[in-house]
Amino acid sequence: MPQDLINENQLAFPFDTKVVLKSDDYYISSCNKEAFEFINGIGKNLLNQFYDFVLVFGEKGCGKTHLVQLFNEKIEKEFSSKVISITQNNIDDFLQNHNFDNNNCLFASLELSNENIEEEKLFFLLNHFMEIDKNFPHLLLLTSQIDYLNRNFRLADFKTRFNSIPKIEISTPDDEMMKAVLMKLFMDRQMYVKPNVVSFIASHIDRSLSNLPNLVKKIECLSINETISIPFIKSVLEDNSIK
Repeated sequence: MPQDLINENQLAFPFDTKVVLKSDDYYISSCNKEAFEFINGIGKNLLNQFYDFVLVFGEKGCGKTHLVQLFNEKIEKEFSSKVISITQNNIDDFLQNHNFDNNNCLFASLELSNENIEEEKLFFLLNHFMEIDKNFPHLLLLTSQIDYLNRNFRLADFKTRFNSIPKIEISTPDDEMMKAVLMKLFMDRQMYVKPNVVSFIASHIDRSLSNLPNLVKKIECLSINETISIPFIKSVLEDNSIK
């Protein structure tokens, strides 16, 4: 793991892991390292590579929402600017009413639909960011569950433009990521769970980070006067929709 990704707030886990916990509870593993490094180095990226927009994609629960939060914090820290959250329903409003802020910056984020994309509106939005002078910091962060590589878009110009967007994938959380997040959630609740039990949980549930807080809460509620063992976890998972 590169040293610049490790700081004094790294959490020590009672098992061998390559996952790093940042001070803001964002976990870095092989599945999300590229996306994190892009956001973490965004000041340098904007100056040297002139990104107008980028698409970060990955399955539901992989951590895209948290990454957008880091994007917001990074922009505020580096440029004293706010990220404008766009929806597909208010692209027209954004184009009519938003230009540079007081710091001559323009940053926005937009979560794309898996099914219905407003091609004309999104085409104008991409053009809007492409036409911004490269001397002014700007970036549109797009997020989605899919990469759209096989999508048959109706507008040829839009297809060409959209397919040119730099893409970064957040892959399905691996065992190391799942175990690290589980252990942190248990520690936050002052629950001691043995590493082999954490490993068992991680290997018997869906690869979704968003499901973990509810699962840990369920385990806590059912573990009163119970030892959190593998047999106990089996009974919880059988009684729980998260498997």
